[in-house]
Amino acid sequence: MIGIHCFKPNFKRLQYSNGETPKSPSSDLFALEDFDVIVQYLSILSWKRYNGDIHLYTTSDGKRILDELNVASLYDYINTDVLDNADDNYNVSAFWTTCKLQIQKHLPLPYCMLDLDLYVEKNLKEVGFFDKSLGLLHKELFAVSYPHPKCIPGYNIEEDWKWQAYPVNVALLYMNNEEIRTEYIDKALSFIFNSPKEKLTMDYFCAARICMAEQRLFGEIVDNRKPSYNLLIKGLYLPQSWSSNTIGFNDVQNLNPAFFKEDLNMNGDHFKSNIKEVAQWLNHLWGFKNNLIQDRQLKMVFVLRLLLKVKRDYPDFHERILNSIDYMYKRCNEEYAKA
Repeated sequence: MIGIHCFKPNFKRLQYSNGETPKSPSSDLFALEDFDVIVQYLSILSWKRYNGDIHLYTTSDGKRILDELNVASLYDYINTDVLDNADDNYNVSAFWTTCKLQIQKHLPLPYCMLDLDLYVEKNLKEVGFFDKSLGLLHKELFAVSYPHPKCIPGYNIEEDWKWQAYPVNVALLYMNNEEIRTEYIDKALSFIFNSPKEKLTMDYFCAARICMAEQRLFGEIVDNRKPSYNLLIKGLYLPQSWSSNTIGFNDVQNLNPAFFKEDLNMNGDHFKSNIKEVAQWLNHLWGFKNNLIQDRQLKMVFVLRLLLKVKRDYPDFHERILNSIDYMYKRCNEEYAKA
């Protein structure tokens, strides 16, 4: 199965947490952190080991960055035309999901999208993820990021939906349904491009619009159209804090796992969450990025343990990744470069 990565540099990403420009060695030049680069390496290498080829859709600037970091050449195919020529009348620094939606219009079915902060150490065909027309990572309980859509400024969905369906996390998404794909992409992009223009810093309604476009709207479409689908993680994710919504990394660092609630009504079945099983081979950095950015010591320990994992599981790439990180530090930190 072909995996799809999407990368568009977002130089304002880290301002979302506190509205201030972070003093981080990589944020200004690459719009990436050191742990971003290592996890992206792991995402590429593990997908190629367990599931097949992996393609990258990016901009010319994105390809230049990944070329400099010696990451781009790992991909089996790279496309810059789609995002270089995409409709960009909305600032994707605020709506970072826009580029992921735009490229899906151009992908032949079937495909499997995976976020750059997620890596899979399992053959997903063997666990049945590709058996139906959709493969979804998991569903989520409603939280502060999911107000009723009609309460969000810029709401423009015409359908008289009940908006009672659970949102769907699409950090890992298998798509093999043209009707669902078309409706999802068209409605999500229409909602984004017709929303009031955002500031570059994150606010409550900006977060709500992002979650609405990528996750809640998709959940509503799935609930109304009722295609066949698989959930990789059973149960409903219950948001608690940034530090408790990371999945996996069991062989890297002892993190607080995401909490998934049993649901008596999903498909009429009673089941227990399978998160402990899936977390042995699926790793999603998710909101834990915020903890790493804000705690330098935590980030240092996490990066060192990621590098140990690379040395153990992908020894042929260990020196290459070290060189990538060293290059990043030297380009972004004058004091480091003098050492």
